[in-house]
Amino acid sequence: MISTRHLALHYRYFSTAVSSLAMPNWFNVLPARLVIGLLLASLAFAYVVKTSSMAESGYELHKLENQLTTLQTDIEKTSIKIAEVSAITKVEERLKEVKMVSAPKPKYLTPSGSVVAVK
Repeated sequence: MISTRHLALHYRYFSTAVSSLAMPNWFNVLPARLVIGLLLASLAFAYVVKTSSMAESGYELHKLENQLTTLQTDIEKTSIKIAEVSAITKVEERLKEVKMVSAPKPKYLTPSGSVVAVK
């Protein structure tokens, strides 16, 4: 277990190390500080814009996924309706409703020569 005295000693070493850090001389000039400040501000602004754009894209993606799910459900429902309506029993029932009768077996003609039509 770390004692309070041990922590105080580590803190003193850390604060001494931090206070001994010196900034380069070019950083003490006002134009350099302004350039660095503007650079940091522009990076922060770019970060906010990019984050906002990603959030908007995420919202759009979520909206499109919901739309895709809805359309897939509609396609499944339509496929089921088509299968129900196309069933042979339903077709036969509709034929009876409109009073249609089945056609007899068709008779095919064979041509008696090579000429099919004459002008």
